[in-house]
Amino acid sequence: MPVETNEERYLQKIKRRHEEIAKLIYSNVTPIEGVVMRETEGFERYDEAINAPGYKPINTGDWWGGGLNSGWFKMSFELPKSFEGKPAVALVDVGFEGLVYLNGEPFHGIETWWHKEILLAEKAEAGTRYDLVIEAMYNWAWIQSYRGKKAQFKQAEIATINREVDSYWYALGFLHALASALPEGSVRRARLIRGMNESVNAFDLDNTDEQSLKESAERAMAILKPLFDQKAEPSALTATCTGHSHIDVAWLWPYSETIRKCSRTFATALRMMERYPEYHFSQSQPQLYEFTKERWPELYSQIRERVKEGRWEPIGCMWVEADTNVPSGESLVRQCLFGKRFFMDEFGVETKVLWLPDVFGYSASLPQILKKSGVDYFTSIKLLWGNQFNRFPYSSFWWEGIDGSRVLAHFPPHGDYNTRVHPEQLILAQRNYKEKDRSNHILFQFGWGDGGGGPDRTHLENLKLAKDLEGLPRCVQRKGAEFFDDLAKEASTFPVWRGELYFELHRGTYTTQSKTKRINRLAELALRDAELLSSVAFALGSKYPQDAINGAWKLVLKNQFHDVIPGSSVPDVYVDAASDYEKAISTANDARKEAASFLASKIDTSGDGEALVVFNTLSWERKGIVSVQLPGSGRWSVTDYRGVFVPSQISKDGKSLSFTANVPAMGWAVYHLINRASEEVDSDITAAVDLLENKFYRIKLDSDGLIASIWDKCAGREVLPEGERANLFQLFDDRPNDFDAWDIDVHYIEKCWNVTDLEDITVDEVGPVYASIRLKRRFGGSSVDQRIVIYADVPRIDFITHVNWNEKHKVLKVRFPANVNSETARYEVQFGSVERPTHKNTSWDIARFEVCGHKWADLSESGYGISLLNDCKYGYSADPKSLSLTILRAPTDPDPTADIGEHDLTYSLLPHQGDWVDAGVVQAGYELNVPLFVLPESVHEGNLPARYSVVELDMPNVILDTIKKAEDDESLIMRLYESNNKRGVVTITTELPIRKVVECDLMEREIGNVSLCEGAISFEIVPFEIKSVKLSV
Repeated sequence: MPVETNEERYLQKIKRRHEEIAKLIYSNVTPIEGVVMRETEGFERYDEAINAPGYKPINTGDWWGGGLNSGWFKMSFELPKSFEGKPAVALVDVGFEGLVYLNGEPFHGIETWWHKEILLAEKAEAGTRYDLVIEAMYNWAWIQSYRGKKAQFKQAEIATINREVDSYWYALGFLHALASALPEGSVRRARLIRGMNESVNAFDLDNTDEQSLKESAERAMAILKPLFDQKAEPSALTATCTGHSHIDVAWLWPYSETIRKCSRTFATALRMMERYPEYHFSQSQPQLYEFTKERWPELYSQIRERVKEGRWEPIGCMWVEADTNVPSGESLVRQCLFGKRFFMDEFGVETKVLWLPDVFGYSASLPQILKKSGVDYFTSIKLLWGNQFNRFPYSSFWWEGIDGSRVLAHFPPHGDYNTRVHPEQLILAQRNYKEKDRSNHILFQFGWGDGGGGPDRTHLENLKLAKDLEGLPRCVQRKGAEFFDDLAKEASTFPVWRGELYFELHRGTYTTQSKTKRINRLAELALRDAELLSSVAFALGSKYPQDAINGAWKLVLKNQFHDVIPGSSVPDVYVDAASDYEKAISTANDARKEAASFLASKIDTSGDGEALVVFNTLSWERKGIVSVQLPGSGRWSVTDYRGVFVPSQISKDGKSLSFTANVPAMGWAVYHLINRASEEVDSDITAAVDLLENKFYRIKLDSDGLIASIWDKCAGREVLPEGERANLFQLFDDRPNDFDAWDIDVHYIEKCWNVTDLEDITVDEVGPVYASIRLKRRFGGSSVDQRIVIYADVPRIDFITHVNWNEKHKVLKVRFPANVNSETARYEVQFGSVERPTHKNTSWDIARFEVCGHKWADLSESGYGISLLNDCKYGYSADPKSLSLTILRAPTDPDPTADIGEHDLTYSLLPHQGDWVDAGVVQAGYELNVPLFVLPESVHEGNLPARYSVVELDMPNVILDTIKKAEDDESLIMRLYESNNKRGVVTITTELPIRKVVECDLMEREIGNVSLCEGAISFEIVPFEIKSVKLSV
């Protein structure tokens, strides 16, 4: 055993005395008799629960719960005479979390770890009766391995607090922690130890009646007082300390339990505010406030009063603390729009801080979205907490996005968001602050979180002691927004970080729970189409279903929370998410159909046969495949609005017909389905089990069904390197060191199996519109059924894929090598794209072995390249000569069956001349994801032409992404972005009845005039700029 120093011995002695004094804080401890409880499987409201039958006695030490049972506890008591005039508390521990109702009102949260003390009265009146009802839950129950576990009813007592002992205990503990954190041999540490030792010697542990304890504590505290009189050094930083509770909107529990977590956390925060006048509490996520408003109106009204008082700060501009990798650009805009508007409407507060402490990386598009949403500041701790390869170099810095927009960012240097107010943490924060050479301010969030809870008495008592104390930063309790306003005054020389804030961990979240990611994209795009067509219909006289569409958006935004869409929640969460998404998609589809029907009723559909109105919601003219169900047997064919036959192809089952439609930008074209044979069409599409060929490519397959050659006829070159195979599925062992659902670790690549076994290959369909072959493969317990499709007029090679996935701890990728040489690959992100290295030269490059992209990734050398498109995937990997798309993972924690089952996806290969800009890869990605859609319509005349473009743009690099009705008036909002890193003047031509055009920010506030001349709207746009204009119609 090492020899102890004199200081260590005395610190150990003081610690022991501190533990003994803890037992003397409460006097007159009295058990609460006659406690009864009942268990219920459902979530009940108070009035329902207290009147229900089935309550039974329960004693401390008994176990309750198990499964998904909640517990309702009832206890009543009167304060005895010994409580008169003293602080009276109830001490309750039900074994996990609960909400305490006091005399019928939601009053206080309790947890088995932190909050057990419920203050009943500061000056008790003997004989006062209290009725406590507690709704409790064993919150790990949704984790399958915990499903059968029970909670133990541990404590139910009332007591009085010896205030002087209580205060002394906190003071002694705080100074002991400070001394322990200071360097050995320091003057301050030595004097603290000496003073504390004298103090504990002055505390009489033998005479423990209330009066003797009061005198002891006062005597011992007087000795400590000079130690608290030593003020912080002149150069000490100022720590803005704001109470906070990180409440995961869903994670190891479903949304229904989060609603209850809100009540516990918020009730506790309100009670702490009554006890601590300096306490400030910052709470993010409007979704949580809406939960509370709907379920706990009594608490919500108290929150509004505290916001008005200035001590409760609604913070964080997003509807939830959203993932920023997977959601679309418009989703991130709506997160800010809905989030900020809620706080302004409910509390009159405009938050200018993006508060995302726990999100798994931050898109390079975010700075611009934030600035154009009126958000100037950003805070997180995640890159400090978990980066695997590189230490992030800054604490306070300017974060610059792909367009050049900047926001002021601060990563709290203590590196945690569930922080204790503890000298060790405060010293760490000051020591770790990278910009302390030029800045005096740091942010210190404190309070228990993830599952809620918030600050407890220890946090707040310690802050009273830490205000201005030698050895620590100065601590002030105030709003997070006030911290950022002060930080901004110091920020002129802060460093700049440009581009994405890539998180070197949790790379598996680009892929895990793939069904949720797929349905999220479907919902985003369904809402896009619904809003666009509803806007056009609205401009022409129809109603706009704003409430329904906004309601659908809120369901989507909720499920973009950073533990839901990334795939790191328990199974019940994904059941809820699927239901939410289905509702959102149904709402969007109904709105789209209603708007399209309104427009179709006004379109001239004259001609022979059944009219087919084909809509294109993209902002460029395009060719695409349209399929329609046939009304019965016959020799069906298709003509355009002029009566000219269009090549068509009846499916092999005879139930549908496909044709290539050519539809103008943001418009429609009328075709007709006729029961008459079409004219003979020469077709250059051929298909065999080892060959697919059209006017674009000659594709050869080997005996394993792998692509051995792609000859690009237009470019006159081979796409694949010699001897390589494309469309190669690869199965890797996927066993991360720590976080199963979250992580793909760098070593996954060490164990790889190429999936080459071919069960079957057949020619599927051949015709003048498309040709396909079908392959079936088996590996492990899984199978792939895939159609490889080529088209007469579309230069994509589509891989329409169905996977029956039954693996554990495996990751499935598909690889496409390319006969190119590129040190970088480009990936689509929200409202733009980013370039990342394909080599491993530095640790920063190695860390990006798995990256996030949206609808496409591109690998090009000068003059040629390939793009890999997809309709629902987000994980990619690359090297200088290949691109791989991550298809599926198979983690088992926290969801033991994550992704097991049936999956549908399409990915596409687009070989091209030139680079990604020359090839129109941005447009190709949209076209795969936003197909043309057809609406059968009766034949009639109309005042709208059969072929019509509602909106046209003269710059192909500018994408019209969104048209929607404005939130506050009858205007339309049109949102565009520059996609190719190119500046210029764009002109939008439209036949919509526009009276006035102004530029607006993403909050739809007017910020400038826009030229409007005879239906032409013109403005300048810079690289990767998001531009929103408001149209008065």
